[in-house]
Amino acid sequence: MNMQYAIEDGKVFVLEANPRASRTVPLVSKVCNTQMARLATRLMMGEKLEDLKLKDNKFKHHGAKEAVFPFDKFPKVDPVLGPEMRSTGEVLGLSDDYALAYYKSQEAQVPSSRTKVPC
Repeated sequence: MNMQYAIEDGKVFVLEANPRASRTVPLVSKVCNTQMARLATRLMMGEKLEDLKLKDNKFKHHGAKEAVFPFDKFPKVDPVLGPEMRSTGEVLGLSDDYALAYYKSQEAQVPSSRTKVPC
C-alpha cells in the first residue's frame, strides 16, 4: 500500500491510501537486493509470511531516494510544493557512505548536471 500523510502539531493526517505499489518499490528492492513485488505477489496468492523464509539482513551500503521535480520544463509553474504529488520520477543514490549516497541522489535529480559523481 502506498500511503501519504502529513503531521501537524503532533496530529497525523492521512492524505491518501492507495492499494498499489508505488514507484519506491523498485528502489527499495534494489537497496535490499530483494524482489519486493515478487514477495508481495506470493503473499497475495495465499502464502504465509513464514513461507517466504525471510531473514534479518544487515547492509553495508546506504540508499537515498529523492523525488524528481521538472521545474526547468515548466517555467511558469509555481515551484512551491504543496500536498499534491507533482514529481515525475525518483532517483536513487547508493554508497557505502550515507553522505555520499545522499549527495548522489541530489546530483542525479539535476538533469543539466555534467558533474561526475564518485562511485
